Amino acid sequence: MLVNKKIKKTELQSLLNDFSGKGYTFIERIKKGIYGSQQYRIISIRNNDLSDEFSESSDIVYSNIEIRKKGISLHFRFKNEEYLDCCHFNKLKIMSNDNVLTLQIENSIYKLQYKNPKQNNLLIKKIYNEKIYFNKEI
Repeated sequence: MLVNKKIKKTELQSLLNDFSGKGYTFIERIKKGIYGSQQYRIISIRNNDLSDEFSESSDIVYSNIEIRKKGISLHFRFKNEEYLDCCHFNKLKIMSNDNVLTLQIENSIYKLQYKNPKQNNLLIKKIYNEKIYFNKEI
C-alpha cells in the first residue's frame, strides 16, 4: 500500500503496524542480525499513482528496505515528498538478477538497482527467513 508520508505520524504508524507489523526493538535487531538495507536506486515504478510521473522524471531516487515483524516497508523520496510502501510477507514477491532487485508489493512493482551483491543476497536471505518464521507462527 503506497502512502504519502504527509499524514499524521500516529496515523502513519498505525497503517504501518497494520500492514507490515511492528518494528523490531534494538535488542531484537541485534539478535537476528537485522540492521537495515543498503541504499537502492529505483529504476522504475509500476503503480497507478506514480508510474507516469516517474517515467517522465529524470530524478535519481533512492530507497531503503526495512524488515518488520509481519512484512517489509520500502521508504523513498520523490519530488520532495516522502513515500512509504509496505506489505505483508504473504503479498511480497522478490526477483533478483543482473544487479537489479525486483519487488512486487501488492499492486506496485519496483525495480531497484544495487551496488553490493553480497549485501543484497544477505537481505534477501533475511527476508525469506523472516517470511518462513512468520508462516510457522500462523
